[in-house]
Amino acid sequence: MGRFPSAAHLERRPKPSQVKRLVAKLTNLGYAVEIKPLAA
Repeated sequence: MGRFPSAAHLERRPKPSQVKRLVAKLTNLGYAVEIKPLAA
């Protein structure tokens, strides 16, 4: 059986890397993705 990373493991990735990976995943699923940062 394979070992799956925990949520904590995924949160350790740099934020830009997470965003790029998630956008690519959604794009591959057939979605157009537009992301903008929340106003702080």
